[in-house]
Amino acid sequence: MRVSLNIAVICGLSALTVPAGADTVPTDRSFSVSVHVKTQASNGTQVFVCQAGRNADVFTLQKNDGDNHFAFTHADADQAGAPVSRVASDFSPTPGVWYTLTGVYDAAAKRIQLYANGTLLAAAPAAHSWQAVTPIQTSGETRDLRTYPRALTEKEVAAFYAADQKRLQPTAFSWANPVYYQGSGPGADIHDPDIFTDGGVYYCVATLAPFRNYTDRDPKLPDLGSAPGIALYASRDLKVWKSKGWILKSSSLPDTVPYKHQFWAPELHKFGKKYYVIFGGSNWIEDKHNVGGHMGYYQFVGVADKITGPYTHFTALEGPGVDTSLFQDDDGQTYAVWPGNEIHSIDLSHIDRDEITVGPRLSRAAGPEDYKVLGLPVPGTMEGPYLIKHGGTYYCFFATTYPDLYATGIATAKSLRGPWTLDPRTRAFPCGHQAEFIGPDGRWWMAYKHERSETIPWLSVDPIDFDQQGRVQMTPTAGPQSVMLKE
Repeated sequence: MRVSLNIAVICGLSALTVPAGADTVPTDRSFSVSVHVKTQASNGTQVFVCQAGRNADVFTLQKNDGDNHFAFTHADADQAGAPVSRVASDFSPTPGVWYTLTGVYDAAAKRIQLYANGTLLAAAPAAHSWQAVTPIQTSGETRDLRTYPRALTEKEVAAFYAADQKRLQPTAFSWANPVYYQGSGPGADIHDPDIFTDGGVYYCVATLAPFRNYTDRDPKLPDLGSAPGIALYASRDLKVWKSKGWILKSSSLPDTVPYKHQFWAPELHKFGKKYYVIFGGSNWIEDKHNVGGHMGYYQFVGVADKITGPYTHFTALEGPGVDTSLFQDDDGQTYAVWPGNEIHSIDLSHIDRDEITVGPRLSRAAGPEDYKVLGLPVPGTMEGPYLIKHGGTYYCFFATTYPDLYATGIATAKSLRGPWTLDPRTRAFPCGHQAEFIGPDGRWWMAYKHERSETIPWLSVDPIDFDQQGRVQMTPTAGPQSVMLKE
């Protein structure tokens, strides 16, 4: 974005300091500036790094007044009122949390870029460059200022951030619930979140609004009122998120595919060298386009060589049409966990031929007949299962509905054939439909829709502990949190 405005020479303010050994960055050519910053819990502009001419600032790395977003600015000339190129984040940083900001000016491409925590946030044209006359200056809580006499590439910025994280060896990880998707995350109104950890990156998919089924389809609405598809988002720190595109998008699919609409409860899994996505879908245009010859609920699995896709061979899965989850045991055998907590072996080895084989039921972790153990007044629906293995014990998490709460139940067993033991503390986990993932401290974490935080269901994440008896210990949190990391 380019705007014309009168620039105050911020670098001349007494609040800024010249770091020891600082020099004048050659700003009349390509350059990059990187710094670790911690923001204050206040409004107003916070300039972290800048360098000035006689009448204008060549560049600034700052937090804006008003929207409190990070920004990188670059003036075309050392003149009052010269055009300014500006790129900004689309989120407000969490006060008291360290971020790594990188500003890049590419003279050949005539472009500026802003990165946060190794993730490219925005880019914009920048027509000209010129040489600053002051040394580089800093303000506020900053550390590890670095400059480069060239335009860093996106891969270099990500690699430098990863190396810094390893070098600095932080002793704690901080986050806050609900997670407000700093960056281009999936937004507030989500259901059934799933986070999958791969290569040190967290990937998120979820059921996106609007939450309609085929009986509520409306020809006056986009995609007949269906969720728009399965969007994929990625983060290195569970704070700064970036869109990775669409795994499936309704408006881009042919009208005849049986998974044109709905896209409920997507999950990501990696078995061997392949990535799999599973979700509930159907076709709301005509009955004949559906797997069963009529509109309803159907489950599909797709496969890809990379987590970002493209996913192909979307194959219908036998069994219930929503909320089926996948699990792979230590021996490589894969399983499908149906809503209602039925566990079946499953063979995905021929999905490239659009074939999936589901075996007979091995066991049932929990069912409607267990309603008294769970403290339910009457038998109820059990949905959204997710299966993990920890310390030789299988844990089946599932959602169940009380009159006043959408909660998470837990059943445990030493074998997938059972017997299963129900944890009677279901009401202690107001997390509903959730999924487990490996978190920043190497423990299992839970991704869930915060049922008690707000009327809008934002994503929340919290670590899971296991006591000496193997029982799950997990407390849904709200607000800033911190955990110690492994040395």
